[in-house]
Amino acid sequence: MHSKQSEIFSIAHLEMELAETNYLEPEINKNDKEPSWDGFIYVNSDENFRKKSTQRVPVQVKGKYSEELNKEIISYSVEVTDLENYLKDHGVIYFVICVKNKKEYAIYYSTLDIIELKNILSKVKPNQKKKVIKLKRLPEENAQKINIFKSFLDNRKKQASFVDSEISTIEKVIQENGEVVPIFTLSGVGLNQENIYKYIDDNNVYMYARSPKFPIPIPTSARVEEVVPVEETSLKIGIDGKIFYKKVVRRKSKEAVSLTFGASFEFIVDYEQHYNRLNYKNSGSVRTNLKDLEFLSLLNKKGGFEIDRHFINLDEDLGPNVDILDKKLKTHKDIVSLLDYLNIAGDLNLKELTETEWLDLGTMIEGLIYGKSISLVKEVQLITIVQIQNYSIALVFNKDQENNLYTMEDLFQSKKSRLYSANEERDTLTKVPNFRGLTSKQLTRCSNIRFDMFLKEYKKLKNEPNILSDANNFLLLLIASADSVQDEEQKCKFLSSSLELVDWITKENKEKNEISTDVLKLNKLQIFKRQRKLKTNEINELFEIVDSIETDSYIKLAACILLDESRRAQRIFGNMESEEQKAIRKQPIFNLDNSI
Repeated sequence: MHSKQSEIFSIAHLEMELAETNYLEPEINKNDKEPSWDGFIYVNSDENFRKKSTQRVPVQVKGKYSEELNKEIISYSVEVTDLENYLKDHGVIYFVICVKNKKEYAIYYSTLDIIELKNILSKVKPNQKKKVIKLKRLPEENAQKINIFKSFLDNRKKQASFVDSEISTIEKVIQENGEVVPIFTLSGVGLNQENIYKYIDDNNVYMYARSPKFPIPIPTSARVEEVVPVEETSLKIGIDGKIFYKKVVRRKSKEAVSLTFGASFEFIVDYEQHYNRLNYKNSGSVRTNLKDLEFLSLLNKKGGFEIDRHFINLDEDLGPNVDILDKKLKTHKDIVSLLDYLNIAGDLNLKELTETEWLDLGTMIEGLIYGKSISLVKEVQLITIVQIQNYSIALVFNKDQENNLYTMEDLFQSKKSRLYSANEERDTLTKVPNFRGLTSKQLTRCSNIRFDMFLKEYKKLKNEPNILSDANNFLLLLIASADSVQDEEQKCKFLSSSLELVDWITKENKEKNEISTDVLKLNKLQIFKRQRKLKTNEINELFEIVDSIETDSYIKLAACILLDESRRAQRIFGNMESEEQKAIRKQPIFNLDNSI
């Protein structure tokens, strides 16, 4: 077959292939004197060319005789001057049709948009006349053919304003323009998750950068090689009818689909190799990983799992063996039981535990969960704070002097109070709750704190001498703790507990008369002032206290602070003795007025 026949057949084959899409209308000029045919392909918005489109794509068509028609990619040499002209014209789709005979042929194309042409020309050496380009086989599906032209038009429009500019990497665009939003567009017909991979293979999909400094997206040299659709969906993952997970994250690529569930599992099905596997990676978080280990242990025994009641038989063993898994599972269950017992809702990252923390965890599990007496290398205080990562855990240690072993209790769940408080004369001891051994700072940091235990423990000890005075001192400690915490929810809990306690003290005080009613009234009002604005009747009560000649100076000072009468409060404070001033400054009422 001579070259002229190849050229004639080439143009005919191309026109036929494009025309049968019902959207692409070829208008290619045949020129016997030239070795190529130049023209346009009109891209219509509806089928059968009912309305002439204004969107047209410039094309260059080359035909050549070839015996090999089964290649997916071919190379072709193009004049550098032609490439430069294509760039000036904002791009072209370049076709090479390999013809064996009238019926056997293969069509190849290269989408030479502005970015692609700039990339090719940047590699041209001085005085180089020709440059080899790569061309892909034209797809058979009509939708894919149409989308080649739609994609070209979309990129051509976005890149036209930058034909004389350097095309930068997305990193450089970010460096020059600050914060930008990377975007890409898939423009075409019939696009869905099933054929999106073909679209990316067929076309040049670029990343563009949207910047507040520019009215249009900035083209970059970055290409989208693959789009992996990610979606969260409802699927029941279980074994033997027991459901472990109800939500999965599904990712779909060209080669495989993966389901991620729990914090440790990714199930992959490979389309091409007809193979499945379940990847397991320990998340480190003990609560999260407990469920995953339960699933894994049962999975190894059954050899597979269920997705919406359909059994999936795994193609390979996950390992480790059952005994190792059961040991890990027991450790996780013990640690979670310990956290629950201590009223700690948070998690622990086992991967980040120190050796000392592992030992302390083991000791607490033995002592608190299994109730065993424990042997300690060092002596410990009755009340000891154990630090495990970000958690401060308050414990009570009771030593048996005979066998030198300790029993351990959660400070807030200890059965017996072992602390005593002495009055000023030190002639009376008062048994007090174990949490009275904590400072305000320790209270605010305590991870196993139980706010409901404050009032309960004091009620148990209500017959102790001077217990109301001690409860009132603890009340002030709770108020001071509320002032020092940053977390609003925690602050509310401290104040609510304070309010419950002051109400109980006030009720009990009616019979015992241990504490001044004005003191109790001021304590309640300073709690209210931290929670809300004081009401009119409450303000009037404070004025009655201030105006009474029988009221001592400390009570008047506190009332003035609650009334926001700073000058009067400063005057009262200034008339106090130095030692009295130092003592009063430690009270939480002073947190409400920084001017004194």
